[in-house]
Amino acid sequence: MWLAPGAARAYAQGILCYPAMAFDERSLFVTVFNDQALFFQGAFALHEAGQLEEETYQAYLRWFAANVATRGGQAWWEEIGRPIYTRRMVIAVEERLAAGDLPDVGAFYLNRMDDLEAESAGAT
Repeated sequence: MWLAPGAARAYAQGILCYPAMAFDERSLFVTVFNDQALFFQGAFALHEAGQLEEETYQAYLRWFAANVATRGGQAWWEEIGRPIYTRRMVIAVEERLAAGDLPDVGAFYLNRMDDLEAESAGAT
C-alpha cells in the first residue's frame, strides 16, 4: 500500500491529538485510520464467514481496538468510525474496548514522535 509522504507522522500525531491538527495532517490521519478500519472490516467479514480462524481474528481485533482506544482514536471513532462501519463490526469493536487489556499504542506513537523529532533536529 502506498502512503502519502508524512502519513506515518500524521497518524502518530492523530493518535495523540486528533482532531486538534492542521488540515493536511488531519486529512492524512483520517485516511490512514479509515484504511485500517476497512482492513479490519474485511477481516471481520472473513471471520464471520468462517474463513479466518479465531486466533488471527482476535489479533486483528485487539490491534484495531487498541488504536481506537487512544485519545485520537476515540475522537475518530465517535465522529467517523461508529457512524459509517457495519453495525456488527461496531458492536464487536465496542465489546473488545469494554473488555480492556489492550496494548497502549498511544505510548508507542508518542515514543515514535520523539524519535521523529530527534531525527528532524539532527537533519538540520
